[in-house]
Amino acid sequence: MIRYFLFMKKNKLEIALVLIIIFYIISKLPTLNIVHNEGDENIYKALAVHFYDTGNYTLQGTAILPLLSQYIYNRPLFHYPPFFISGIIVFHILDLINYSVMLSWLGHILFLVAVFLFLKKKYYKNEEDFFIVILPCFFAATDPILNFIANKIWIDNLATGLASLGFILLWLALDKKSHLAIFFSALVCAMAILTKLPSMIFAPLALLLFSYYAFKNKSEAKTYLYLFSTFSIVVGLITIPWFLKFHAACGVFIPTWINPDPWLLNNNAFVRNVTYRPWYYFIKELSLLSPIVVPLFCINVFAAIKKRLSLESIGREMGTVFVIL
Repeated sequence: MIRYFLFMKKNKLEIALVLIIIFYIISKLPTLNIVHNEGDENIYKALAVHFYDTGNYTLQGTAILPLLSQYIYNRPLFHYPPFFISGIIVFHILDLINYSVMLSWLGHILFLVAVFLFLKKKYYKNEEDFFIVILPCFFAATDPILNFIANKIWIDNLATGLASLGFILLWLALDKKSHLAIFFSALVCAMAILTKLPSMIFAPLALLLFSYYAFKNKSEAKTYLYLFSTFSIVVGLITIPWFLKFHAACGVFIPTWINPDPWLLNNNAFVRNVTYRPWYYFIKELSLLSPIVVPLFCINVFAAIKKRLSLESIGREMGTVFVIL
């Protein structure tokens, strides 16, 4: 019994995170019974089935292609790499393709883990900091934007979760100066890139992170150079084959045709509204979808103006998770 209580006390942060994740999963269970037939969901499911049946990673030859923009989708290779689609194929093989919404859950959960690791490393000094770590994790679990996306068979949550976790793992690995830890962080970052190409935005951030540690510890600059080499080689070996195959099939390394074309603008009201949005569109939508952002922003601005709180204490009290979000 004593060992049990000692274990609980020693690992209460991790136990709290597991409880949040369990709560999250329970809240998502109803989405398994939803018919997932939104536009992008139908595209991803049709692509997964066609890829599994024919081995061709394209929408050409599918029944859904005539219903879509020919400029964007009638291509010899689909514009996103196949990692997310491969996950849907697993559920298709099990004859549970609608359950592939769990991939969106997984992305949200990976994001929660990234937030947890960041806050624990950055702010947890003693037991008094328990809620500084756990409350932002709870807020992230209940965030309406991520929860909305997690109700759909959409690619975005998985890309977000993998990219966030990969970057945090890289940060932790640089502290340890461990090639094995760097390898795992590079593996997760590569999976993020092979999920959705915009995840490559973390590449310059990773370079900045390596540079920061190298300049901060000049006597160990060579060590960080070797770590950077390990990271680059792993990411390159995993992702470069996709870019080479895409170039061979489509003539470019990165698709330039995924921006809305006239057909899509005429047939999709949401895309049309976002494309011709006013300057305040995202501010308005974010405030409506996640109202807590408004008071947090006002409190931070007020505190900064009055100089009553340091930047670090603002982050501690408001929850650094919102910076990551």
